[in-house]
Amino acid sequence: MVIRRIVVHALLVAIAIAFLHRSAIADDPKGRPRITEHVVLLSIDGIRNEEGFRANVGDTAVHPYIPRIWSELKPEGTVYTKMMLLEKTSTTTGIVTLYSGYWNRGPNRFSVLCSCSGGFRDNRSHAPLLGEHMIKDLGVDAGEISYYNNKRNGLICDHSFHPDYGAAFAPGNIVFIDSKDPLHPFREDTNGDGILEFVDDVNADDAVMDRIEQDLAFEEGRISYPKLVMAHIGVVDLAGHVGQFSLYAEAIRNADERVADLWQFLQAHPIYAGKTTLIVTTDHGRHDDDHGGFTNHNGSCFGCRNLFFIAIGPDTPKNQVVERRAFMTDIAPTVGALLGFTLPHSHGRVLDEMIEVPHPASGRILDHEAISLGSEVLVAATTDSFYQPSRVEVFRGTPSGNGLVFGAGQTVSSPSSMLAMRPALAKRSGSLLVSWREIDRPRGYWRSMAAPSYDLGGSFSAPRTVIQGRREVESNFGFRMVEAPVIQPTPAGYDILFPMKSSVAPDHIVTTSSTNEFQSLTNASIAVRTGSGISFTSEFDMVRTAGFPDGTYGIAWVQLDRSFNDDPMEVFSYEVFYRRALTSGFGPRVRITNDNDPSFHPRMVHDPASDSLFMVYSNRLLGVWQVYLRQSNDRGDTFLPAVALTNSPGGAWKGAVVWDPTTSELLVAFEDHDSSIAQVSWVAYDPGTGNITSPQSLSDPSKLSRAPQITRLDDGSVFVTWEELDSTSDTFSLRGAKIR
Repeated sequence: MVIRRIVVHALLVAIAIAFLHRSAIADDPKGRPRITEHVVLLSIDGIRNEEGFRANVGDTAVHPYIPRIWSELKPEGTVYTKMMLLEKTSTTTGIVTLYSGYWNRGPNRFSVLCSCSGGFRDNRSHAPLLGEHMIKDLGVDAGEISYYNNKRNGLICDHSFHPDYGAAFAPGNIVFIDSKDPLHPFREDTNGDGILEFVDDVNADDAVMDRIEQDLAFEEGRISYPKLVMAHIGVVDLAGHVGQFSLYAEAIRNADERVADLWQFLQAHPIYAGKTTLIVTTDHGRHDDDHGGFTNHNGSCFGCRNLFFIAIGPDTPKNQVVERRAFMTDIAPTVGALLGFTLPHSHGRVLDEMIEVPHPASGRILDHEAISLGSEVLVAATTDSFYQPSRVEVFRGTPSGNGLVFGAGQTVSSPSSMLAMRPALAKRSGSLLVSWREIDRPRGYWRSMAAPSYDLGGSFSAPRTVIQGRREVESNFGFRMVEAPVIQPTPAGYDILFPMKSSVAPDHIVTTSSTNEFQSLTNASIAVRTGSGISFTSEFDMVRTAGFPDGTYGIAWVQLDRSFNDDPMEVFSYEVFYRRALTSGFGPRVRITNDNDPSFHPRMVHDPASDSLFMVYSNRLLGVWQVYLRQSNDRGDTFLPAVALTNSPGGAWKGAVVWDPTTSELLVAFEDHDSSIAQVSWVAYDPGTGNITSPQSLSDPSKLSRAPQITRLDDGSVFVTWEELDSTSDTFSLRGAKIR
């Protein structure tokens, strides 16, 4: 069954938006124009690189699994042998990361586009995808973007959740090749000997590749051809899961034939020949032989994380093998550089061994957290620079007029980490604590780290491990991955909360407690605080806390859950939940949102004078993202009905909140997407009267701004910090403004 959806968009692209996202690296550093006009990005689901470019093949030997890619394409292109996927090694995570350049970690489930595996689900990316950028930012017609797929996980790759993009900017040509059996449709025991074999006329990989060549075929008088073709073929993965190596190997050889044939087709095409770059990669690897072998994946061993990757085209060096570590998030920015646009929300960098690009002189801010520190604002941020792994730095912001001046950053993350990100900050009497997640370089484990300061952030102790991730083992394939932390000060010390994924237990939110700022773990306890399993989201900001005077605190989190409504179809959506952590145990689990549209980004603050708890969150209730508020007057046992704090026609999300006791108002900063370029705005809400002030914009209207934080200093002044894009260098920097 073939489903083809053609969407025609007639849209006017603002000059500012086109200028903002049009790549400053469309030409190489020597001023030579790019030759590439078309990109074909093909992912072969679940091919292990041990059967690819890390296979033990002599210089003159015939490759046993990819003979044509090895002999015909490799001499003409560039291979990366250490391309890595560092988050969950599953199809949903992999392909969304591939097309967005943004680390995604959502559950490996199907999408809202199909009823399968227990109900409707929507696990889209929070960062825009390649096709959305081309259609919205460059003004490319939607009909010139094609997406092909034969696995239901891939149905979420038409567009993202991002307010500036979405369904209106989906590819105009979407082709889904379904099959009669969603589990293993391509195998039959044709000889009755117990050995499964492929049946050629139902091989869905062939069906996808045939359709690509059919749709791209040259026709006299045809005006346009796709500029970007994205395709995902899934037979190799399905064959691997059977556990029969001969079937898995045969699927790889078939994919090899089809890839080589596709390159020959493109090189013989009057439009594509000499102007097309072909990138062939995968969404994930498979367990290496030391961790269970080829049958499964979704672990953290090298075999699962190491990705097959080759690029061939007019701008790419021939016969080049790159041995340095690169990341899956680098692929989408590289496609953008080839086609003349940038991906400002990506975590990746352009693969500049593959195409030459200028290196920005400074690093960039990927995310940040801010707290008040006396008369200053303290910021912990994820930063990176070209060829340097991301790290966690602490910056001090000093008020100057109505803004903030940020000093040099102080690195707190481990010097040996492969990747450090998503810091959290908290303070209590006599100390500060920074926590973050990182991958240690020797073993590749995600772990939770912390570093205390006893001189108001002047210096930080050496980082120490709060909880160590682990790799799968042959006996049970168990592994543990820790997520972005949140810190809650307590009367005795600090609690660090973070979601934790385990392959042998449901995902949970875990708390580690320490009375000595995690100087040692001998007095640190670990406890599940939500009382039920959760599913990770594709957004990092999924857990938040708010403290109460008696030492207890509330926990808000996001999880994929059933929507309990009158809809006859079973719908799973991202919803916000709440539970109060008591001195012993926890209070009732309260559902904050309950509809078929996703909700994210919960933030909370408590007013001690009225004993009211305020929670803001993002919700796409009526098809447009807005920031909503729910108030509790009993510390979260019950909540009043939702109040919409924003009414932005273009959408608003990622609210940050602080309580102003001098005016008894809730101050909320948020991303405002009403203009052509995202801005940071704020409103004040009076819970006594219900009045909401008109939004006031803080950021430069000519520069993309995102991710606001809001803090109140000891003198009562209130500052908002955010990340601002410099489009000439494609980097985000910290900015700050006083609002009261």
